[in-house]
Formats: sequence, structure tokens, C-alpha cells
Amino acid sequence: MGKNKTGKYFKYAIGEIILVVVGILIALQLNAWKEEIQAKEALKASMNSMLDDLTQDIEFYNAEIERIGKRVALLNDFSQGNYSDIDIEDIPDVLSYNIPNKNFGKTYLSLKQDRQFNTIKNLELKEKITSYYEVFCEEYSVIAMWHRKFVTETIEEYFLFNLAYKRGFKVDAKDVINEVENGKLLSITNYQLTVQDEAIVRLKNLELLAEELIQVINSEYN
Repeated sequence: MGKNKTGKYFKYAIGEIILVVVGILIALQLNAWKEEIQAKEALKASMNSMLDDLTQDIEFYNAEIERIGKRVALLNDFSQGNYSDIDIEDIPDVLSYNIPNKNFGKTYLSLKQDRQFNTIKNLELKEKITSYYEVFCEEYSVIAMWHRKFVTETIEEYFLFNLAYKRGFKVDAKDVINEVENGKLLSITNYQLTVQDEAIVRLKNLELLAEELIQVINSEYN
């Protein structure tokens, strides 16, 4: 009798342990499943935030393409001596325009810092995002920073020492034309035209890359 009771108690204890273990395993699995769902939702929210970033990038590209295009058209006329429709006094300001920079990839940087970026399973998408921000946007930013320094140290300094500025940063048209005719200002104008032509090409390429990235992200997460 004693042995039978001991055997029953032992089987009961084993059964209880198994039930507890199974319960723990189920709880762990449910918790892991819940965390996985939360991680997916958080990643989706971040990717939608990246879509907002990319949309703002495209707006920036379009605005700058239009602005630079107008300056290029004006400087083309100026370099060719077509002064009739130009306010010559404004030429120093136009030539002192530097390619604007932008803080790219706010969401991308956040994804990298939070290590969410590694949870993106689509390797092609990861590669496109990385390439867009760390190659193309970075190249544009480097050029924009260089151009700002170039304008400050070369063009603005040239105008300061070679044009007679009046109050309110005003100059005489005849002084500007004289500087063109002696060749110095024409050289600066052509250089700026070359830089801004290149900027337009880069901006258009960035716009295409951003639009393509938006399509890929939408197909993956929306």
C-alpha cells in the first residue's frame, strides 16, 4: 500500500511539474510573440516616419531645382552680355548664392541608434536606404559645405575688395560691368554656373532615388 501511494504521489508531482513547465513555455512563447508584434509595429511606424522624411526631401529638391534653375538662366544672360532684362546691381547677390545643405535622415539615424535598422528583413531595401543616405545624401552635403566655404572665402571676398559697396549692400551697375569686361567676374560667373549645373543634376538624381525608395517602402510596409 505504501509503495502504491508513493508512486501515485510521484506521478502526480511529475504531472504538476510538467504542467508548470508547459505553462511557462507557453507564457514565454506568448511574450515573445507579443514582443515580435510590437517590434514590427514600431518598425512600421518608423518606416512611415522615413516616408515623411523622404517626402520632405523631395520638396526640398524640387524647390532648389527651381531656385537654382532661375539663377542659372539669369547668370547665363549675364555671362553673354544680355543685360536688358537683368538688374545688374543684384548680380553680386546672385553670384554669392551657395548651394543649401539639408539635415538628411532623421529617422534613419534614429533607426541606427535604436538598432531597429537591423530588424529590416528585406536586404535590398536596407541596401537602398543605406546607399541613399550614406552615399548620395552624404556626397551632396559635402559639396554643399564646400560650396558655402568657397562662396564665403572666394566670391564674397572678391566682391568686398573689388566693388564699391554702398549702404544696404548696394553696388553700381557700371562697376559690375567693368569687372565682367576685365575678365575676372566672368570667370567667377562661369565657375558658379558650372557648380550650379552640377547641383541641379545631383538634386534631380536624389529626387529619383527618394521616389524609388518611397515606392519600395510602401510596397513592404503599407
